[in-house]
Amino acid sequence: MNPTNQQSAPSDPYLDLLLQIRDSVVRIEQRLTSVENHLDLIPQQQQQQEQSLGTIAIPLAAYNREEDQEQRFRDSMAQHYQPPPGAPDVNSRGTIKKPDYGKDKSIGKKAIVAFLKIHGNIDEESVDSMYKSLLKESRTHKRALERALDQSPSVTTYRTFSPQIRRMEIEKFEGNIKYMYKLPIDKCKDHWVGDYFIHNVFKTIVRSNTNDSADSSVGSRTSDHTESNTQDQMQQPPPTSLSIFSPSPSLSTIQQLQSHIKITHKPEQPPLATSSSTFSASSPVLDD
Repeated sequence: MNPTNQQSAPSDPYLDLLLQIRDSVVRIEQRLTSVENHLDLIPQQQQQQEQSLGTIAIPLAAYNREEDQEQRFRDSMAQHYQPPPGAPDVNSRGTIKKPDYGKDKSIGKKAIVAFLKIHGNIDEESVDSMYKSLLKESRTHKRALERALDQSPSVTTYRTFSPQIRRMEIEKFEGNIKYMYKLPIDKCKDHWVGDYFIHNVFKTIVRSNTNDSADSSVGSRTSDHTESNTQDQMQQPPPTSLSIFSPSPSLSTIQQLQSHIKITHKPEQPPLATSSSTFSASSPVLDD
C-alpha cells in the first residue's frame, strides 16, 4: 500500500485539549517568572537611587514627591503667567551681554533687576517679586548640589566645583525660568544670570556646612573638658571613716571607741551670764 494514500490517524480531542492547557500553563509560568524577576530588581534599583541622593538623603519616595510638586507648580505658572505687553519674544535671536560693573565685574542683584526690566519689560512695582520668584526656583537645585558636594567633600569653592554639574544645573534653571516666565534667560552670554543664582545656592550650602562643622567642634571641646573634670573628680581619694578599722569590729574595739569618744568629745558648758549680758537686745526693757 502506498504510504501517501494512507489517511492520518484521527486526532484525540481530549489530548488536544490537554496540550492546549499545558501550553497555557507554561506561558503563565513564564510570565510569572518574568514578573518575579522584575519585582526583585525594584528594591535594588531604589536602594541604588537612594544611595546616589547623598550620604544623608531623604527617602526616594519623598524626593520624587517633592520633585512632582515642584513640577506641578511650574506647569501651573507656565499656564497662567502672561508676560507684560511689549515683552521681547523669548525665541528671538541675539545674545545678552554681561554688564560691566567695575574691575571685579561681579554680578549682583542690581544687574539681575536691570535684566528683568529691560529683557522682561517688568515694571518697578513687580520686579522685586519676580526676582524673589527666580530665587525660589533656584533653591530647587539645592538637592543636586548637595549630592555633588557629598561626593567631593574637599570642594569648598565655586571655581573648584564640578563644571559639568554646574553647567547642567544652570541650563536646567534657565529652561525652567524660560518655560514659566517667558524670560530670554538662555540668551545671556556665558549664562551670567543663571550662574548668579546657582552660585548663590552653592554659597548657602557651603556656609551651612561650615557652621555645622564649627558647632560640632565646639561641642566636642566642651565634651572633652567636661569629661576631664569628671575624671579628676573620680581620681580624688575618698574621705576616711571609722569603717577602716575593721569591716566587722569586735566588742572590745567598740568599747574602746566609745570610751575614746567620751574622753575626747566632752559637751561644752554654756558660758555664765555676765552683768553686761543681762540686758541684751532681746531682753525687754522695763520702765520705772
